Amino acid sequence: MELAASGTAEAVPLTRRIKLTHYGAASTLDGLRWIGVLSANAVKSKYSADVRAAEERSMRMILQAFLPVETFNAAVKNGSVGAKIQRILEHTKPEAVYFTDYHGQRSALLVVDVKEASQIPAFAEPWFLLFDAKIELHPVMTPQDLGAAGLDVLGKEWT
Repeated sequence: MELAASGTAEAVPLTRRIKLTHYGAASTLDGLRWIGVLSANAVKSKYSADVRAAEERSMRMILQAFLPVETFNAAVKNGSVGAKIQRILEHTKPEAVYFTDYHGQRSALLVVDVKEASQIPAFAEPWFLLFDAKIELHPVMTPQDLGAAGLDVLGKEWT
């Protein structure tokens, strides 16, 4: 049971396995802060004000829950699936939620607002406990977020 950052082999023990994919995010268990495409070392650079402003905001993430066939089928058959999903959605209050398949397996996609890394278990555990689901969390950006990332400046700096 581990938390894998960016799909790397480096892992930190956690109660369940969560794959956390991020691009340009400073990621630790005690603080998950979106800093655009800048590295954590950029804090002392000319981008310091932008980084600090980004750290003060929460991070929009997509939570994908992969729902095992047996567990979900049992909930469908015993009539509890609707109540369980409703309970999770009332607790997590997603900005948006979609149900779909992923490689032939039922899954749910939720857009959630994560203010602190300590909130991650509150989003993930209901899926683990009620459906034995696997979870992936992916930070996402709006077009405005991407525009504020300073890609044109970074492109000049790194070419």
